[in-house]
Amino acid sequence: LIALLPEGQQTDESLADTLRSPQLQQAVDVLAGALHSDNFNSVLANLGIDPAPGMAHLMRGDAVGAFLAAASAAGAANPSTGSGSGASEGKEGGDMDESS
Repeated sequence: LIALLPEGQQTDESLADTLRSPQLQQAVDVLAGALHSDNFNSVLANLGIDPAPGMAHLMRGDAVGAFLAAASAAGAANPSTGSGSGASEGKEGGDMDESS
């Protein structure tokens, strides 16, 4: 994860600060809330992730585990997108287009 931090902030301390930040905690809470809603498949579809690899977790009521399993499978299937920037592939809401 350290390699994904901005240049000049690629240290253990910066990673720890980032992981403890209120902004990340809020984002994780929002994502977890969306995953635990009736919109699980829609959330994954918006991220371009196939929900099928996480269905066993979802059937046990573990929506976050289901998300992690599906995201891991997507990453393994697309190792060239290891930076996590694959969320913007011409889908609606893809404001993070790298060409801007």
